[in-house]
Amino acid sequence: MNHSRILGLAFGVFSAVAVALHFSGFPVTAENHLIENAQLAVLLIAVGMLARSLFCLAVGARSQEALALLAMGLVLVSVPLAGAGREVNFGRMLGTGPDGVDIAKKVFGFVVLLLIIGGFGLWFVRVKNRWQRFWAFIAGPVCRPIYASVVVFILASLFEKGVAGLPPSMLLEELAELATFLLILIFTLRFSEAASATATPASPFRIGAGTMLYSAAVVAAVFLLI
Repeated sequence: MNHSRILGLAFGVFSAVAVALHFSGFPVTAENHLIENAQLAVLLIAVGMLARSLFCLAVGARSQEALALLAMGLVLVSVPLAGAGREVNFGRMLGTGPDGVDIAKKVFGFVVLLLIIGGFGLWFVRVKNRWQRFWAFIAGPVCRPIYASVVVFILASLFEKGVAGLPPSMLLEELAELATFLLILIFTLRFSEAASATATPASPFRIGAGTMLYSAAVVAAVFLLI
């Protein structure tokens, strides 16, 4: 069973539970409740997987292909990272007031900006045949979940506003956003496989015990601490 099927099955089970709880009166769509916490957990897992891949590439980047993946990965990690910053409750997590929250958001945004600048800098300074590698990357199977995530995110916006003949539904909007982030996670897993195969020495990426433990720890931290 591949990543897409595993995560698709998990999304189906989670959605069924969320819908049942919603109609029983449980506030699954409220801030810092079931669906939002699940969204944040998925994004943080994606960030962790990408961080591991970037580390492997940085250590073993002995080819132009590895350098190109490293540069693109530094830029692309900003997507789940910015999403996590959007979903996290900094006040609750840090135990601070509005002033502290504003500072935390600015620091977080600065880190995201540094990663993007670093990625573009590496791309234009060190990568050769950069545009050929870029077009090959975006046309390949690794990026397909990203394109699907854009479509699903647009669908979430339509549910939020109740346009294009769709009923306004916070439940469907939040579930569509969760599906968007799961697609980003699928992209992350595919990128990790490509990075592990490209870095030297190669280390095949698998959803093993370490990954499962890390994911469980993230989920526990989100639901218990954040």
